[in-house]
Amino acid sequence: MIQYIFNKYNAENYCDILKDFNLGLDIYYYPSYLSFDAKIQGGEFEIFVLIENEFIFIYPYIKIGFNISELKNKFDIISPYGYCGPYSNNPLFFKRAELFFIKYASVFCVTEFIRYHY
Repeated sequence: MIQYIFNKYNAENYCDILKDFNLGLDIYYYPSYLSFDAKIQGGEFEIFVLIENEFIFIYPYIKIGFNISELKNKFDIISPYGYCGPYSNNPLFFKRAELFFIKYASVFCVTEFIRYHY
């Protein structure tokens, strides 16, 4: 599996992956919207991507920091406003990748609020 973390500094590489996988995802999965929503929420956007062969898992979220020194390197994460949340092109890979994300995020994440796309 290959893991990527995209943000405002490398978002163009994420867009290339979307093209490679020929994904026609909603606007909520694109950096232009994520950047706008992150500004409103007072945070920074990140996009977690996990790829294994032809399977992909995408999870865009907004990281919101704390003004408390004890939580300097910790964040709350929320999915962008709208119908967003983790996406995968395969239900079995989704389950594996979501567990992988939880392990990754547990290092810095205090709470997580997800808006799932129906």
